[in-house]
Amino acid sequence: SLVRRLGDKLAPCIVQERIDGIEISTEGWFNGGWIRPFNHTMEKKRLMEGDKGPNTGCTGNIVWATNGDKLTATALEPLEPLLERVGYVGPLDVNCMVTRSDAYFLEYTARFGYDALQTWSELIKMPLFDYLYKVATRQADEVPVFQDNYGIAVRLTVPPYPSEKEVERWAGAQVLDVPKEAMRHVWLTDVARKGDAYVLAGVHGVIGCVTARGSSVRECRRRAYRTINNIVIHGDVQYRSDIGADVEENIAKLKEWGWLN
Repeated sequence: SLVRRLGDKLAPCIVQERIDGIEISTEGWFNGGWIRPFNHTMEKKRLMEGDKGPNTGCTGNIVWATNGDKLTATALEPLEPLLERVGYVGPLDVNCMVTRSDAYFLEYTARFGYDALQTWSELIKMPLFDYLYKVATRQADEVPVFQDNYGIAVRLTVPPYPSEKEVERWAGAQVLDVPKEAMRHVWLTDVARKGDAYVLAGVHGVIGCVTARGSSVRECRRRAYRTINNIVIHGDVQYRSDIGADVEENIAKLKEWGWLN
């Protein structure tokens, strides 16, 4: 047969049904019951603008809070008896491909979502540490958030990311100059402190992400990219310039279909 003749020349692949729709993640935090509000995320994974280039874990996202809607009622709320029975504490995220009539589950994730956690921190009205402590100790049943606001994260990397090959050559290089007042919106990852400067550690090439909050998607985009323009001092820093560009259109469509309030 063809398979026997080609043998090791065959590349492994996964065959699955393709569904055209809008990809959206819905997250809830649980500590004996759902902590209100939930939140939705629209994320970009491709490295380049227009969803081109290799897949990464995340290149940016938009997050907003919701007290509940058809999507949370479909994807998360029915799990409450199970989560209570097993004593689950923490975040639970379901990623769906949503069409006019159905939500097709892509994955459940019982862990922090990067960089959605950083974006969520822009929307909660308390330090992230305090929030995590209240969840872990079951002291939270509701968290104060900036309602009707949006958060954004834009990931910053250096080549050859998403490959880690020879990324160690970046060790010690300074590619950002972050003033103190901007630090609360800059989440550093593959970075080390050298005197008063932050330099690359040269481990995986993800510098970190820049976050912002706004009363509209357009406003939080403007704030995040203004910060990026102010702190990036090296021309090889990679980031997408179109994070959130299609979110308002997709939200409007999901509202028309009845999935979002």
